[in-house]
Amino acid sequence: LIFFFLVLVIIIGEFFAQRFLGLGNPMVYEKSILWGYSPAPNQKVKRFRNSFITIDNVGTRSLNEWHTSDLSKSKLVFFGDSVTFGGSYIDDNDLFSEKVCQLKTSFKCFNAGVNSYGALNIIARSRFDTRLEDSNIRIYILNTGDFFRGLQDHETAHFIMHDNLGLLPAIYEIL
Repeated sequence: LIFFFLVLVIIIGEFFAQRFLGLGNPMVYEKSILWGYSPAPNQKVKRFRNSFITIDNVGTRSLNEWHTSDLSKSKLVFFGDSVTFGGSYIDDNDLFSEKVCQLKTSFKCFNAGVNSYGALNIIARSRFDTRLEDSNIRIYILNTGDFFRGLQDHETAHFIMHDNLGLLPAIYEIL
């Protein structure tokens, strides 16, 4: 009876965490020895408040694909931390980087902001991520806290580095 009750609580907890908390379908990150970590390419996840986060084929948050974007438009890349990235509550369409390109139609915008980045992560990714080397314009968004964080690695916070979360992905994400 205790085992049955425990299994029932776990199943209800998993359902609640997925349905009402938006857990169980996290963004996956990849390690980098040079810039610490960045979102793994080719993801589209639904997170908190039904917000979609789309990561393109080079690991930037964008509704455009880097290699297939309109060649007549310049590639504008925003580098920064979670403020630039937009977090998990902001839908792709509401990102300021997307809003900029709605106003400036001669550009395709890409958001290379990443949660918990420090100033050194931002600069290192800009310098060494060869996937982004053919960008036309780079904009750096730094705030005071970025200078105190320095270079953060993938163990900095709650980053998930693989996409196999098992049978209970929401509970895995909570733990």
